[in-house]
Amino acid sequence: MLNRSVKYYRDNPAILLRRLVQLLSLGIILLAAYQFTGFVSALRSGGGETYRPGVVEGFLPVAAVVALRNFFATGIFDTVHPAGLIILMLALITAFIFRRGLCSWLCPLGLLSETLWGAGGRAKWRVARLPRYIDYPLLWLKYAVFIVVIKYFFFMSAKDAASFMRMPYYAISDIKMFDMFAGLSWLGYSIIGALILLTFFIRSFWCRYLCPYGAVLGFVGLFSPLFIKRDKNLCTGCKKCSKSCPGIVDVAKSRFVVISTECTGCTTCVSICPEKGALTFRFAGLIKIKPLLFGILFVALFFGGVYWAKGNGMWESSLKFEQFRRLDQVMNRPHR
Repeated sequence: MLNRSVKYYRDNPAILLRRLVQLLSLGIILLAAYQFTGFVSALRSGGGETYRPGVVEGFLPVAAVVALRNFFATGIFDTVHPAGLIILMLALITAFIFRRGLCSWLCPLGLLSETLWGAGGRAKWRVARLPRYIDYPLLWLKYAVFIVVIKYFFFMSAKDAASFMRMPYYAISDIKMFDMFAGLSWLGYSIIGALILLTFFIRSFWCRYLCPYGAVLGFVGLFSPLFIKRDKNLCTGCKKCSKSCPGIVDVAKSRFVVISTECTGCTTCVSICPEKGALTFRFAGLIKIKPLLFGILFVALFFGGVYWAKGNGMWESSLKFEQFRRLDQVMNRPHR
């Protein structure tokens, strides 16, 4: 088994790179969770100043959308949760070029989804894809949320966006998010457990049917100049591409190019295709890009953007430790 895995990754370096980047991303998030726990504990225990990791703002998508709306309307960049806005902007930029690359290369839920599916092997009692009469209606769940987000973004006035960003709740929304997960009830744990089970039994259940972030990035990815081209004259119909796709895209049925909001740019289908040239990444329909280069360019753009933001003082919050403490005390003060 080990030798087969080594050979598989040796033959498919883009897939190996993606797995390593996924694990790196997971490590960064777990470290940030540990650091943020210490930050909140120090706030509330009267302890000294501790480090607040900006990456936690990546889990504040609503706040980032409001900040982006305000930025487009006024040109003013949010300094309270700047990392959240940077992450959202990089997610949208990379989605335009590399489709839903964030989902397959960086998102820990994407890694969890793939791991859960791989853990069950080829058991017959699991479903790789639901019947169309169930699959298509369920797909609308996340796109319904996506429509609400888009409507919220375009119809929210600049004044309302600015007002929301001045609220104390906005300033400590990361701490409120922490409290929500730290204080989950049995119902919350039951919902998470149910989603994990559904993702184990039904491939990519969360990512395919419920993730609104994925819906936004998938829509943006439709306009990408970089796409997968299928040469039907070279294709032998083995369907390895469709069977291996984490996004459950039926690549083998694509006539000329793969057009789907569910394509996550994972490079798997192109990497494992046994017929050279049957599936290729093309930029603007002309330039061929190998899967490994695709991955390197995605990683370089995203992490390069983060590095640039940090170097230009656009990553850390402008709020100081004591300001966070006072705001937290005000928001948690009992109402009389």
